[in-house]
Amino acid sequence: MTPFILKLLNLELDDAETISGMSIHVRPAVPWSVIIVAAALLFLSAWWLYRSTPKDVSRGRRGFMTILRIAFFLILLGIIIRPVLSLTMEREARRTLVVLLDSSSSMGIADPREEPDDRVRAGIAKGEIAPDAGLGEAPPMAEPVSRRDIAAGILANEELALFDKIQEKADVAAYKFGEGIEGFSLEAPEIESDSPATALGDALREVLRRRGAEDLAAIFLITDGAHNEGPSPLAAAASLRDRGIPVFAYGTGVTGSRDIAVTGIKMPDVALAEDGVAVSVLVDGRGVREGETGRLVLKLAGATVAEKDFVFTGKGEQEITASFVPKEVGEYEIEATVEGAGGEVLDDNNSYSQNLRVIDSAIRVLIAEQSPRWEYQYLSSMLLRERRIDLQIYLADADPEISRVPDSPYIEEFPARREDLFKYDLVIFGDVDPKTISDSQRDMLAAFVSEGGGSLIMLSGRRFNPAAYKGTPLANLLPVDLKSTTLSTGASKNTRPVQPVLTEAGRNSAMLSLEDDEEANLTRWAGFPPIYWTADVENAKPAAEVLLARETDATGNPAKIPVIALHRYGSGEVLFIGTDNFWRWRKKTGDEFHTVFWGQVVQRMAGRRLAVGDRKVDLKADKRTANPGERVTVFARLLGDDWQSRTDTTVRAVLEPRDGDGLAREVMLHAVPGTPGYYRAEFTASEEGNYRLRLPGSGGGDGGTTGGGVDITVRSDDKEFTETALNEPLLREIAETSGGAFLREEDLHKLPGMLSVEPRSITTTKEAEVWASPIYFILLLIPLTIEWFLRKWSELK
Repeated sequence: MTPFILKLLNLELDDAETISGMSIHVRPAVPWSVIIVAAALLFLSAWWLYRSTPKDVSRGRRGFMTILRIAFFLILLGIIIRPVLSLTMEREARRTLVVLLDSSSSMGIADPREEPDDRVRAGIAKGEIAPDAGLGEAPPMAEPVSRRDIAAGILANEELALFDKIQEKADVAAYKFGEGIEGFSLEAPEIESDSPATALGDALREVLRRRGAEDLAAIFLITDGAHNEGPSPLAAAASLRDRGIPVFAYGTGVTGSRDIAVTGIKMPDVALAEDGVAVSVLVDGRGVREGETGRLVLKLAGATVAEKDFVFTGKGEQEITASFVPKEVGEYEIEATVEGAGGEVLDDNNSYSQNLRVIDSAIRVLIAEQSPRWEYQYLSSMLLRERRIDLQIYLADADPEISRVPDSPYIEEFPARREDLFKYDLVIFGDVDPKTISDSQRDMLAAFVSEGGGSLIMLSGRRFNPAAYKGTPLANLLPVDLKSTTLSTGASKNTRPVQPVLTEAGRNSAMLSLEDDEEANLTRWAGFPPIYWTADVENAKPAAEVLLARETDATGNPAKIPVIALHRYGSGEVLFIGTDNFWRWRKKTGDEFHTVFWGQVVQRMAGRRLAVGDRKVDLKADKRTANPGERVTVFARLLGDDWQSRTDTTVRAVLEPRDGDGLAREVMLHAVPGTPGYYRAEFTASEEGNYRLRLPGSGGGDGGTTGGGVDITVRSDDKEFTETALNEPLLREIAETSGGAFLREEDLHKLPGMLSVEPRSITTTKEAEVWASPIYFILLLIPLTIEWFLRKWSELK
């Protein structure tokens, strides 16, 4: 078909396009029945018109003019029949190989290179060794080369000339990626490794979106595989495979690289001056062999306060615990550092810091007991000796006169007013007869936990607690479900010795850690004398954490009955201790471990209220450390001066720098509907630094107390250095899933032969609306013009 005819049909063809087929079809504007009726009427009108032509016009000429008129009408009807011409076009299109280069921070890592293989690969990258020379001797390297420089060297390597042969058949486009992607020139491949994250899956999808499946021949991916943001790259690889687009992944970095990272610190927010603080440090020793040693150093305000040598397990992250004694009150930063490993690819992640507030305050504890049983006697004596414990005791069976002795720790009755009970940090509720505690006092004790954020220890006894409280508000507080047993049945559980065992949660609990080493702690617990009585409970409630359990029931049948269990109840916590036999530990060790156990339990349970400081203001954040720009959610429980829940719709809080530099920000706390006294707020973390959110008049403001605030640290968390080794398994899986291959330096010279980048034959369809084209107008004029000349020749009007 000539270009002139195509132009008359309003069609344009590219020089590379050829017509391989054509067809014509119609798209009528009205129903066919209407068209048929119109055609019949027009045919009859043409026939009738020339039937009355004068006799001097020959019959043949009259018939020919009739046919011309009918042809005109038929072509005219085509405007509503609407014929369309479809042309099938084919063209050869060059496809594109995309070079996708990782520009994230981890590409700036310079891997130590000690093995010959590594030196050869670096020599290939720098052009010092021929790419197909094999793994022989390589020139020694004075300095490690960063992954970024190796990648740039490969792209510019004239020996490899990766893209010379490829560009004869296909185009080559280059993009760099981190959190997003952007183009760069292969002629000047100087890439900064500055992106704080690697979104590998997003990068693969974005390349497909930008280039299109028809244009994209393959992807040459250069990365260390440190994928840490966005959707899985394997799903993107599967999508590329379905479109016939393979990924050839070149991995930079060393698979067995050594890197020791301190990933976190577990410790209380608040500590007491002159009291020991246990600090558990999470250490991840990637690539470090089992049996190698390291040293943990703790620094408080820059001064070393504790050191501990430890052995790497070779099994990833491990927890190292050390302790120190803070001497002075104040706000400090504690830093944990691991030293002495050597040979790491990165040493910027060997330290981790966290804020610590040291105060000089007493823990207010109330013990409620019916009579002076053995566990109570040893516990109360230990707490009375502690200078940090402000202890008061309600002993129901004692003579009231002992409470009237000067400086007596005893009180005559269990607190009957909220302000009297809510002043305590911790209540240890022992084997108290329910008849000595009124219903209102039980309700108030439940409110002390749920509304006042107090801590409660339910210390079981053979006579009353917990069996006698089944069906009361105190039973609802417990982290365990009670059995429906009589008191006499419960009191009979004292004939079979029981050796309780630590659960997994108990092994990880600092509260039950009696030795520094985990194995030694398990041995210590297993070596204690057995106990002869535990409370008859059913099981732990769904949200409870069982720390200590007995593995058989009273009849010796297999079971896992909670002996110590912990859970949150409202804004407070409840610890259930299902025995009063821990005093038996003293048989072999005296009061050493019995004192340590109860000291840690009391400090842990009272610590929450101690950290709050202002007992009417309890602020918490969903994260202690946030990245700049990250959203932080704050939750608050606020009580008024009468210890009742506040009912304000909004409460103003202040977010201020702890170091005094910078401006304070206002954060509005909004009441949570349906839960009086509870508030919620959100704000965006801004500049890096240490901040405290507090209510005006609390949390260390002008004239404020030392509590009532929450500390938040804003700092950049570079995800790139959580995994520093080459992620070869991921890159291999991406390549295999997409139908490509995983490459190292010695394989790169094979890349041009592995690619299938020949031009692709692309078939398209173009349509021309013949009825609306110039050629159709010409067709319409032809019969009309001939008929007009014949009529003139025949001297007809």
